[in-house]
Parts: sequence; structure tokens; C-alpha cells
Amino acid sequence: MKLRYIALALGLALASEANAQETPDVHRSVPRGVESRVAAASIWQIKGGNGRCQSRGTPALEIISAPSHGTVRFVQGDVGIPEGSGCSNSIYGVVVLYQPAPGFVGTDQFTYHRLLDPMAMNWVGSVPPGLRKIVVTVQ
Repeated sequence: MKLRYIALALGLALASEANAQETPDVHRSVPRGVESRVAAASIWQIKGGNGRCQSRGTPALEIISAPSHGTVRFVQGDVGIPEGSGCSNSIYGVVVLYQPAPGFVGTDQFTYHRLLDPMAMNWVGSVPPGLRKIVVTVQ
């Protein structure tokens, strides 16, 4: 019986580790020489059944691997209507901006982490905390 619990715990740990290593790739095309929005993050909830959404704070983001041919910055502000949310209004959150290096044309990438907020009672939104890899094609 004890061996079954150890095997179950090991299986859950391995499955959890495999899921943690899957970093979703987001592909964006941006013009050269211009800072562009490439992603956004927000914490929100739908209020009632009318499609109105309410911001529930601003998620914390951190760069894990910086781009080789540009810079990234996070700006708090209006992120629009969360994709696939069912919201009818835009909400507040963090916009991820990418600025290619002068003269750079080609592919660049960076990874950021959306931290789990230990103070939150529960997570709301369409994209859970974790790593995000952004692949940028500068044209």
C-alpha cells in the first residue's frame, strides 16, 4: 500500500514537471524601428451575467531570458478585452512591449514569467501563471 502512494506521488511529480516545462510560444510580427505591443497580462473576473468584467489587480511579470536583438518593457495600463473571455469591456493589466534594436530585421525571442500571486484567494482569467515565450519577427 505504501509503495502505491509513493508511485502515485512520483507520477504526479513527473507529470507536474512535464507540464511546467511546456512553455507556450506566442508568435508576433512587428515593424522594424518601432516599439510594439506583443502580449498583455491581466487578472479579471466577469461581474454578473452581463459580460461586464472587472480588473482584480495587476499581475507581476519578470523577464527570464531577454531578447538578443531588442528590449522588452512592461507597462501598466488598458490591455483591451481579454481574448476569449466573454468580456464586453476592456480591462486594466500589464502590456508587454518589444523594441527591436536599430536596423535589426529577423527573428528574436524572449521569455517572461507570470508569477503566481500568493496573496490571491483564487486565480481568474484565461491564461494561468507560468512561463511565456514570445517569438518576434521584425519585418
